[in-house]
Amino acid sequence: MLDSNMFDEVVDGNIDQSLLQNYDATYYVTKVQRRELENASGTRGQELLSKFETIADEEEHSIFAFGVEGAGWGDGAWASEEQGKAYDKIQEEHAPGESEDVNLSAVAVTQGITVVTADGRLQNALERTYPSQYLTKDEFISKLNSN
Repeated sequence: MLDSNMFDEVVDGNIDQSLLQNYDATYYVTKVQRRELENASGTRGQELLSKFETIADEEEHSIFAFGVEGAGWGDGAWASEEQGKAYDKIQEEHAPGESEDVNLSAVAVTQGITVVTADGRLQNALERTYPSQYLTKDEFISKLNSN
């Protein structure tokens, strides 16, 4: 599951989109990432959303949460007990006010999906909670290049 910041990396040219498309993987997203990119303004927002649309393969339901765009009424799904525990565990290790990152991470780890992120705070939280279920941007680029 690509964190929203990974779409920035593609738009900025730090990750070659053709490598993503040629790599044998399914790119999962949630409505949380979609809403974050939709809220980006101007040309940049349009570029981000365009990359999202061409890269994302499958959309998972976000965990229902108040105050998180893409996870509210009509967008989010009630969390399973496992997702709720994962959410709480990651939230304890993550910076306050970053519910979007925690939401997508809890969905990913409970579905056996690897989170790919350039966010150091999220990497640290996942390292302490689910160390085998995330990749840093550099680790991901290395995998793409070795394909």
